[in-house]
Amino acid sequence: MRKRILALTLTLSMFSFAGCSQLSTILPDLVDGGGLSEETVIAGLKEAMQVGTNRTVNDVSSLNGFLGNALIMIVMPEELEDVMGTISQIGFSRQVEELEVQMNRAAEAAAGEAVDVFVDAIRGITIQDAWSILRGDSTAMTTYFRDRTTQELTSRFRPIVETKIREVGLYQGYTAVTQIVRNIPLLNMPEFDLETYVVDKSLSGLFTILGREETRIREDISSRSTDLLRRVFAAQDDA
Repeated sequence: MRKRILALTLTLSMFSFAGCSQLSTILPDLVDGGGLSEETVIAGLKEAMQVGTNRTVNDVSSLNGFLGNALIMIVMPEELEDVMGTISQIGFSRQVEELEVQMNRAAEAAAGEAVDVFVDAIRGITIQDAWSILRGDSTAMTTYFRDRTTQELTSRFRPIVETKIREVGLYQGYTAVTQIVRNIPLLNMPEFDLETYVVDKSLSGLFTILGREETRIREDISSRSTDLLRRVFAAQDDA
């Protein structure tokens, strides 16, 4: 029995929480025909969720996790596009580019905070939540995390973003750019909440990668790297 439980946990971990549709098909067989209790299966799901969220957080919190990923890279907000475009054309493009780098560095630094928040969300999952996730759409788990963690992540990200903004010199850079704009006739700097923008984009990027991780692993046939994994996916394919 212990070997069977271990095999299930390893299998779910390799799914990295992504195979929601497959698992919703396979789970009844594991419970009814595999000799495993529902509680054991849910415990395996929690383990898979932990592995998957750790992978995502490690990705986005690494150097260039945001800056090097065009999908989530934080760029100048629409409110500042015109004024930043203008000063770039008159010789201040380096300052504008540096602002973007600094915003992304702040996001990368804050992303590591997500681990503990995700762990708390996983601990709080109920059997009903788990079945809903397993039977949900292709990003049901990402939606679960977004619904359960956004408020706490926002409160935890903001002080880190503010600290990192100071460390990387973003405030000074932003102030310098603002002064450049003020010295140009007929050009005005729009009111803008820098901290809120970086926090919001950090969370958006985090959940974007989380959702893509689900889809990528679910559709990646090469993930069937062991006999057990191939057997489980084969059972789903034949369902």
